[in-house]
Amino acid sequence: MKLSLFLGACGIGLMAGCGGAEPSPDVDPTEDPAAASEQDLVASKVTITTNPSPVVVGAVTSLDVRVRTGQGAPITQFDPLHTQPMHLIAVSSDLEDFIHVHPALQAAGNLTTSATFSRSEPYALFMEYDPAGAAGPTLSRARVAPAGSHVVAAQLDPADAFGGSTSKTVIAGGTAIELVGSPGGMIMANTNAHLVFRFRNTNGSPVTNLTNWLGMPAHGIVVSPDLKTFLHEHGMAESATGGGHGGHGMAATTSTGPIGIDVSLPKAGLYKIFLQFQRGTTLITAPFVLQVMASHGTPPPPPQTCATTTCPHGQMCMVMGGGPMCM
Repeated sequence: MKLSLFLGACGIGLMAGCGGAEPSPDVDPTEDPAAASEQDLVASKVTITTNPSPVVVGAVTSLDVRVRTGQGAPITQFDPLHTQPMHLIAVSSDLEDFIHVHPALQAAGNLTTSATFSRSEPYALFMEYDPAGAAGPTLSRARVAPAGSHVVAAQLDPADAFGGSTSKTVIAGGTAIELVGSPGGMIMANTNAHLVFRFRNTNGSPVTNLTNWLGMPAHGIVVSPDLKTFLHEHGMAESATGGGHGGHGMAATTSTGPIGIDVSLPKAGLYKIFLQFQRGTTLITAPFVLQVMASHGTPPPPPQTCATTTCPHGQMCMVMGGGPMCM
């Protein structure tokens, strides 16, 4: 099964529509055609071959990833991006299954890895990489649909969401992770929000064995229910920068936390953040729901519907997360 897509060179943490050529039926349908001005000089084409094909739910799937320039020349060398030649992140349409793997660069220039898709629904694939040279970090997207799969819309509960004022705690990997609120705190659209995470064992004792993963104390990956918005931000030890500073700053180390991550989300609504951190050599993923409010003085955009959405050939429109999505 081959999945192809063109996307312009985009800074990591940007949304869909930051580059690319005209979408084809296999391209991520959320891509913004208006962004085609980037054109081939900065675009790259990613082709993914899966084995088995089509993907079988619950079975180990081999993935072979090949990257080419917009002119079709193979890209076979990559600068390290967060210590890896490529990050491949897959998220199911209901936002419940999350996969983060690192394809290994082979002698021929292709990248290979394996993953298990556990849900019978389409997955959005996000690939982050940095072609060797001056191209810079690039985000490409694709989609894989296991045999017999169907779209399942994300059901994010506002009552469980973190809006900035009331702390929320998730238990994962024997760890209680608290997303710390502050009185009157809010997460506003298009405004930097500093998220602070604290860590304790489930028996209440302090955590003392946090270790860096991929060169950072933590990683925060944010997606929207329509899978159009994708962010990959880094966590920093709060004490390392005099109050904390997430993003792509100087690496810091903490064995106890807390860890801060900075995010800026484009519009009001619910999002899901997958916090990834390591205890000793054990990787732990903790999901939280974020509630983002409209910026003061900026009314929320009018809702879109399938009646006003044109999908590429071979795709159909489904309402997901309150908005239309071509699948």
